Amino acid sequence: IECKTLKTLAVGGEKLVPIEAPKCKFYNLYGPTEGTVNCTHFVVDKLYSRIPIGKNIPDYKFYVLDKSGNILPRLVSGELYIAGPQVARGYLNREEENKKAFLINKFDKDERFARLYKTGDIVRLLENGEVDFIGRKDSQVKIRGFRIELSEVEKVIREYKGIKDATVKDFTDPAGVKFICAYVVSDQKIDVEDLNKFILSKKPPYMVPAYTMQLDKIPLNQNQKGNKKELPLPELKLEEIIKPETKDEKVIYDILKEILGHESFGVTTNIFEAGLTSVSSIRLNIKLSKTFNKDVSNSDLKENQTIRDLARFLNEKDEDDIKYDLLDEYPITKTQEGIFVECVAKPNTTNYNIPYLFKLSKGIDLGLLKNAVIKAIDNHQYLKTRLQMTSDGEIKARRVDEKAIVSIIKGELPEVSKLIRPYQLLDGRLYVAEIYEGKKDNYLYLDFHHIICDGTSEAIILNDISNAYLGKELEKESFTGFEVALKEKDDLKTDKLNKAQEFIANLLKDIDGEYLIKKDLKVKDESKLKSFDEFMNIDFDKLNNFIESNKLTFNAYFNFAFAFTLSKYLYKSDSLYTTIYNGRKSSRLANTVSMLVKTLPVYAKYEEDDKILDKLNQMKSLLQDLQNNDLFSFQDIVSNYDINANIMFIYQGDSFKFDEIGGNKVDSVILESDTPKSDFSIDVFLEDKKF
Repeated sequence: IECKTLKTLAVGGEKLVPIEAPKCKFYNLYGPTEGTVNCTHFVVDKLYSRIPIGKNIPDYKFYVLDKSGNILPRLVSGELYIAGPQVARGYLNREEENKKAFLINKFDKDERFARLYKTGDIVRLLENGEVDFIGRKDSQVKIRGFRIELSEVEKVIREYKGIKDATVKDFTDPAGVKFICAYVVSDQKIDVEDLNKFILSKKPPYMVPAYTMQLDKIPLNQNQKGNKKELPLPELKLEEIIKPETKDEKVIYDILKEILGHESFGVTTNIFEAGLTSVSSIRLNIKLSKTFNKDVSNSDLKENQTIRDLARFLNEKDEDDIKYDLLDEYPITKTQEGIFVECVAKPNTTNYNIPYLFKLSKGIDLGLLKNAVIKAIDNHQYLKTRLQMTSDGEIKARRVDEKAIVSIIKGELPEVSKLIRPYQLLDGRLYVAEIYEGKKDNYLYLDFHHIICDGTSEAIILNDISNAYLGKELEKESFTGFEVALKEKDDLKTDKLNKAQEFIANLLKDIDGEYLIKKDLKVKDESKLKSFDEFMNIDFDKLNNFIESNKLTFNAYFNFAFAFTLSKYLYKSDSLYTTIYNGRKSSRLANTVSMLVKTLPVYAKYEEDDKILDKLNQMKSLLQDLQNNDLFSFQDIVSNYDINANIMFIYQGDSFKFDEIGGNKVDSVILESDTPKSDFSIDVFLEDKKF
């Protein structure tokens, strides 16, 4: 490339990795021997993230077909077939292979294009008619249920410092399990463990080679291509289930066995491959935290993915000694800042009210109920927060130590429009707790501003009210909303923010154009909408068996279903939307009442030949990774990328049912305020085996 006298350079034979354009004319060529060497050409004039193989040379015709031999639309990947006078007549004396590879062209009556060659290469036609080479059909293998392209693993390995050459090959062990082995060439000894960490920083765990061998050179065939048949065989080591050997390993093993519901794993088994999900991760965090008296987060699980690693981590981890002094004022989180800005833009709005109205049976003692509500609110100091603005315009949360205010009002319940009232956001009380004692019916009315409370917090509060009514001791909140904001402020100064930003940058690097549904596709008459279970008629038992047997989650399943459906309405092979999660990835947040919900951007891509199960597992991993990188707030993501929350997917897997107080029946009626809706949103509720 540095040669100054070179006028033209053409390369071919292997997939060209991204490269800076040299000063000479630089061609990327493609073509199988069966097509007389070259069929396409592409001028590499700049740095491309993916270098196409270009357009066909005259007298060639290309077809991108699916498994049934049908022509695929542009941007949808399929197998490349070529036709033209240059296509060979076949292989000498190999009739069986000829029948598979050389076909009759049913798409063209011209005799010059009568013969069709099946290349075995997976490609897609771009919008401008150029061909994007994806990889060899036979180089796509399934590892741990995921279909991967070996060249993608090879590409990452080549980026590692000191690697001069590399190739990757798949093998099958005696137990029938597929694995991949990497072969690398370097002038110095490669630290395999460090190389694997490097690959893991860019790719999911199943793309990390099970074995890596360092060679003097990669063997080549007579055409100077990599000869994988001559690669040395890796030394096979069958994974065995190793039982717990120490007390801590046994404790963690028993906890995990209870959560997973089986014991087909050992202390060196990857806990996520054993079936741990994003939901069960939270349960594991809480149980480990209570057992070992140490804070455990989702990121800790990701960095310590075996029982043995967890035992070592919990022994080495210093007891969480972060103690925050009591302050007069505290910062608010990035999420809360976003809510505050929205509320200021719409003064006197009730968009962020969270109102609950409960019709009470006559058996409930109203005085006892009032005291129970007071105890529940007093148990969560953050509910009594007052917001104030400093002289430089910063919003702070002020701690208020007053006793909770709960009113018993004699008289009939007012109309909803008068019951749900806007809050005075600055220096005003941000909750309402009222008991209405009418002539016929009694009601409990609770309302919390979203800036201090979320859905999980509501469940905690209602549970506390029920327990307080029964005279039970309430579990004291160990980590309040005040500490949450201080912890976030500290984390924003660490490398955690950089890692989160890098993750989002990598996720959104391929977004192209708008991802909004055209307005004419929206339903104008909402009365014609059907409920989800009526529309889809899902067999829950079959679906539940599918989820459990493939170690998926309902959240991942419905997210992918939504992403896939959305892409069809967008006429794309990808989709971009937002979703939310409860923000409680750390065990110490299990009993915290505050606004912890996070909005996450979800980008998903689906090609025609992708396996559904692979994509479901990818979605499961993506949702976990998004939660682990939520420090980069959605507010900042919107500022840095051309995305918004106009399309939102909400999955509610666990519905909270508050139907009695101390054995007394409560007929609950939830009042919905004018909560902000996206331009297009889907809510999926999972309760009592119905969707």
